[in-house]
Amino acid sequence: MKIDLKNDSKVFIRPYEERDFYKIQDLNKEEGWTDLVQNNLNTKKVWENSNISFVVETKSEELIGYIRGHTDKHVSLFICEING
Repeated sequence: MKIDLKNDSKVFIRPYEERDFYKIQDLNKEEGWTDLVQNNLNTKKVWENSNISFVVETKSEELIGYIRGHTDKHVSLFICEING
């Protein structure tokens, strides 16, 4: 999905792919979220098992944000992580 920002730039939201994980960890480092970075294997497992997982990237495919969560697909949605 393409989104036009106020500054006339464009970003794209798409489903998470395994190849995105290390870029996500780079964003986590920038935010100082050391638990997610240090527990690399567990963090990767939660991404693999989340039923809500999207990344935000620029036109040049630079990953600049993400959202990860869980839902029962009927009533509830729990956002676990959002960065961007």
